[in-house]
Parts: sequence; C-alpha cells; structure tokens
Amino acid sequence: VGGRDLLKRSWKGFAEHIKLVCDGVDLTQKIQDMKLHCLLILNIPRYASGTLPWGNPHAVGFEPQNHDDGYLEVIGFTYSSLATLHVGGHGDRLTQCREVRLTTHKSMPMQVDGEPCRLRPSHIDITFRCQSNMVTKPKRRGSMPIVNDPPSTVPERLRIQVSRIGMADYESLHFDKDKLRLASVPLGIIVVDNNADLEHVREEIDKVLVNLKSVSDSETTTNISSHWCFLDSTTAERFFRIDKAQESLHYITDISSEDLYILDPGLPAGHAPSPLPGSAPSSNGHHPREMTLRGNGAVTGGEDGSLTLNFTFPVTPPKSPNLLRSPDSLEALRPVESVENLLLQAPQPGVANRSAPSPRPTGSESLRPLRKLSGELIDASKRGDIQKIADLHQKGVNLLATDQYGMTSLHHAARFGHKDVVKFLITNAPPVILDMVEHEKGQTALHKAAWYQRRTICHMLVAAGASLTRTDFHGNSPRQQALKAEDKELAAYLENQEHFQLVQSEDQETAV
Repeated sequence: VGGRDLLKRSWKGFAEHIKLVCDGVDLTQKIQDMKLHCLLILNIPRYASGTLPWGNPHAVGFEPQNHDDGYLEVIGFTYSSLATLHVGGHGDRLTQCREVRLTTHKSMPMQVDGEPCRLRPSHIDITFRCQSNMVTKPKRRGSMPIVNDPPSTVPERLRIQVSRIGMADYESLHFDKDKLRLASVPLGIIVVDNNADLEHVREEIDKVLVNLKSVSDSETTTNISSHWCFLDSTTAERFFRIDKAQESLHYITDISSEDLYILDPGLPAGHAPSPLPGSAPSSNGHHPREMTLRGNGAVTGGEDGSLTLNFTFPVTPPKSPNLLRSPDSLEALRPVESVENLLLQAPQPGVANRSAPSPRPTGSESLRPLRKLSGELIDASKRGDIQKIADLHQKGVNLLATDQYGMTSLHHAARFGHKDVVKFLITNAPPVILDMVEHEKGQTALHKAAWYQRRTICHMLVAAGASLTRTDFHGNSPRQQALKAEDKELAAYLENQEHFQLVQSEDQETAV
C-alpha cells in the first residue's frame, strides 16, 4: 500500500469494518472499544524481523505462546503498540483459540504468510488444522561462542534406524506412505552428527553393511545393490528418491523425521516378511549395535525352501557368559531347553553301537519346529500380528518364550505400541510374564513401555499387576524411565500407582 493510498484509505476506522468471532465468542465490540489499527493472527512466537507480538504474558487467562499447543494467538495493535513493537513491546492480547471467523465489510490490505494482497469483503475461517515436525539446525557465524546464545535443544548426535524398501514395493506403493513403511525391512542403526550430509551417511551405512557381512555365518545375509539411493520421507504425499550426485546438498534432517529409508533395487518384492512397523523406535542403549538381518540356518534347508528371517534388534549382547559359549546357545530359548532335556534320552549300554545316528542330532532336529514357532511368535509380536499370535497359541507355543536377549513377546509388543497384542498376552500368558526381565538392561515390559511413552500400555500393565518398584541394572524404575523420556504426566501416574502399590503391599503384610 502506497502513502497516498494509506492517507485516502477506504478502511479508515479498521475496527468498524470487521467482525471477529473466536471459538464462538464475538469480540467485535472489544476491538471497537480498543480502536485497533490492525489485527494479527499467528501461531509462532516471533514475527516481522524477530519481534515478539504476543510477548511473555503473566496475566491470568493468557498462556505463553507455544507452536504445538493447538491454539492460535489473536493480537490487536493500536498506533502506539505498533510503534513500540520493534523496541521490545508487544501487541494487545485478545485471546487464544482454535478457530477464528473474520468477516470484512470493505476492501482492505492483508498478508497471508507474508504475502500481501488487497482483499475484497470476505468471510474468512482460520483453524488450527495441520502440524508437522520441524528440525532446527543452529547456525553460527565465526568460531567464537555467543555469550547469550541459549542452549541448543537439538542433540549433537542422531541415532536413527535405517530401513530399506524394494523397487517393486516402491513403484506399486509410492503414493501410500503407510504401506511403504510397513513393507520396509529394518537394516540397522547408525549414529551420525545432526548436520551430516548424505554422503557421510552413506559411508556410515556402508560400514553397517560390512559389519553385517563380517559377522554373518550364512549365505542368506542381506545383500544390498550397489545402486541403492536415499528416500525423502518428510513430504506429505509420497517418498521421493534423492539423486546420488546431489547427496552432498542434503542433510539427514532434510529427508528423515523418524526412520531413514533407502531404496534397494535388488530387494525382491516378496523378500520382506509380514508387514513390520515402519517407524520402529530406537533402543535407548548407550552402545548402539547394528541390527542384523539374516536367515535362520536351522530352517534354510527346509522342505519348502522358504527363508525364515531372524531380526536381531540393536541391543548390546547378553552379559551372561553362558550365552556366549556356543552359537546354539544364542538361538536356544529357555523353554525349549527344558523340552530338549526331556527329549534326549541317555544312551543305554550296548545300544549306542547298534544305532547309526546319535540321539542328540535326533533331538535337535525334533526341536527345530519348536524353535521356529517360538521365533515366529517373537516376530509376530514385533509386527503386531495378533492373528498369528493367536494361531501360535492354539498350536501350543509357549507365550513365555524369549529371544537371545531375553526379551519376551510382551517386551516387543510394549516397545512397538501394539495394544491388542499386549492385551492378548496379559489375558493368556502366565502372570510371571509381567515381571520377566531381559538380559541386557534387566528391564521389564513396563520399563520399555514407559521409555517409549506408551501410556495406554502402561495403564494395561499396571492394571494387570506389573511391578512398579522393580529396578533395572542401572537402578531405574519405570517411573524414572518415564522421566528420562520427558513424559511428566506418565511419570506422575506411575508415581501415584507406585505409592498405591506400596501401601497395598504393606497392608497385606501387616494383616492379621
């Protein structure tokens, strides 16, 4: 708007030519009494070269501005407040609401996201509708630190899971992001700087692949094509491929908000098992280990020739020396070991020489179906396949079965947030499953649920009788896990239930 237009403006007396309704409350009379010169509706703390239009309210009825609270700030400006805005002042706070309905009766200038226009008489509805996660990258000029620079909220290192997607799945599902995530296959965990470009990330992924090949004892190790490329998963509609020649121009925070996805042309369409959670949460261990994907050697030579995939999640290996003596002990499950002892009969005198095969291989072969079914139970709990778990339960699979790290199906279901699986296991498994601990950190399923902020699952486990006072190897209770995850509401709930559980146990002990 030019100076002449401003002096001869038809919208002089701005407050007399608009009607403002916020969450059903008519504020028209209020802005007329204040004789506002302009109106500002925003959801960000800073505006117009770093000013703070909302300020830092201390009055009753107004909360500090927060971009993720679901509320819009409605601010009015008089001539005086507009003049002091750039010297530390703020506007006149009108309200915080979720919906604004604005009616203009004359043509007047306005800006939408910084774009100016002259709007004819209109009815305008503004709602807090969509929100996406944003990653901020701090920028600093020069090598000297800034004295008043606030501490950065962005971690120095990112620990992120890498998952790969086959070309066939990408071409058929590239417009459905949820199905693509389900079709992805976890590859490993990498730890990189938050400002690392994709060239550096590619080097880290190559290191993971080298480690996978070095530790593999089977030909079924995941082989990735040398022509793989990164996928941008941050867009709203679909995944986009990143040209390898332009990887130096992109940062890892530009293409990934949760997991990092890569496109592998060499991955066949039917290679992946049943749909896996595309956004598998990362482990909270301090020493990340790569996630291996390899075939189970015990069933590679099966009659149907099928390949059973065994996913080893990123945790440090068990500290118990008994689990490190032989490769067989890593794959054996505790319930299966007891069955093996029952199946293996001691050789009788004079009989061992007449029997060609040794009784131990016979017992091992008979245990293969049990081990396979127990592995399928663990995999189904990771995927949330409740029908598969119910079928395995009907076949007699022990619901207390654990993987090589001592994690039960309840641990995995709590980690990945599968409420129906948790409910099924609570109902059908023995109650001891609630307080079973894994080998690496000594944590129960409630520890896992608290760390990953699975509030509903925490309620279910507590209601089923899970211990709230049991601590892991580091002395952390589930409540302390929730505090570390910065979920204060969950921590308060667990603390309340912890006190109730302690009082209840004391009453039972002192009852006469």
